[in-house]
Amino acid sequence: MKTKIFVSATITCISLIALASCNPQSNSKNSTDKILLGGVFALTGSAADWGQAEKNGMQMAIDQANTTGGINGKQIELVSEDAQAEKVDDNVSAFKKLTDIKKVPVVIGPTWDDAAVAIAPLADASKTLVIGADISSGVEAKKDYPYFFSIYTPETIEMQALNDYLVKNNLKKVSIVFNQDPFSSQWRESFARAATAKGVTITSEYPISDANSKDFRTQITKLKTQKPDAIYIEFADQATKGTFMRQAKELGLTSKIVSSSTSETQSNLDQYGTYIEGLTYTFPRSTPAQDAFNAAFKAKYNELPKAPSAVYAYDATNLVIAAMKEGATTGEAIRANILARKDYAGASSNHISFSPTGRVQWPASSFTIKKVTGKKFVEAANVPVAK
Repeated sequence: MKTKIFVSATITCISLIALASCNPQSNSKNSTDKILLGGVFALTGSAADWGQAEKNGMQMAIDQANTTGGINGKQIELVSEDAQAEKVDDNVSAFKKLTDIKKVPVVIGPTWDDAAVAIAPLADASKTLVIGADISSGVEAKKDYPYFFSIYTPETIEMQALNDYLVKNNLKKVSIVFNQDPFSSQWRESFARAATAKGVTITSEYPISDANSKDFRTQITKLKTQKPDAIYIEFADQATKGTFMRQAKELGLTSKIVSSSTSETQSNLDQYGTYIEGLTYTFPRSTPAQDAFNAAFKAKYNELPKAPSAVYAYDATNLVIAAMKEGATTGEAIRANILARKDYAGASSNHISFSPTGRVQWPASSFTIKKVTGKKFVEAANVPVAK
């Protein structure tokens, strides 16, 4: 009889424990007592430096908020999915998992434009606010997706700054080599538009339809004959810049090579440091807030961000947290709150605002010129032109 009672009591106890573990109200540390924010990042594949930097930036913002009470007393938890930038279907599945199962109101990501093109309409359909940390305005070039935002550097203004540099240094005949993916094509368009406005002449263009192509000898040979003052390059995979510059130096191309802030990727420097010496590009001007972010990032992860998108994911997350602290809990409410903010002081810029279409806006003074020198990324405003 004792045995039966003991077994019965044991079974009852186990059942109660099981019920308690399944009951979201039974455990104060259960996810219902946390606020979930989603992230879709390329933690593997060619965009891994970017995706990991973004995840770390988002996590750092969440950890900092949690140490000061989270969102109105509730802790914040990042629920993220790994989806390679090259695998669009995986990104769609990751997004649906976060929205359909985890019910997150906000997703930071995805990594790179191809995946973003597929996710943007899904954001609208589910009214989930999506904020891309490395996405160009090309995703919404043909259609505005109200729930898709991009906080990555405004390329239109950045390309104005690059063309100002070209004019100042008398580099007025420029060729363009670019991939025809959404991201690179949008940057090329912004560059060409700014060049026309600044009096820079586009002497030739070489669109590369295959983003996986790594042989530029034909184009480089033609460029040697044309002798443009400078060549603007933009590729889907940042490592391709290293390949292009290596072949350019092997073939004796002497034109100055310029590009965008996408150039500051650590793996590219590690792999192609000698070959990309002299690569000149625009980059957000350093500010005390940016310096503080980099110091905190290094203290937390024992390294600086390997891609420039880390700080954008950090600022995007902080904007979401600020909105939620003010009572915005749905994608719709968070979207409205962020749109209403003007000149938000973030780490990427002291003056962050968004256009009605969700594209980040900065003043032109936010940019400077940097170049690869001594296997380092250094600020190089007004540097002598090496020809």
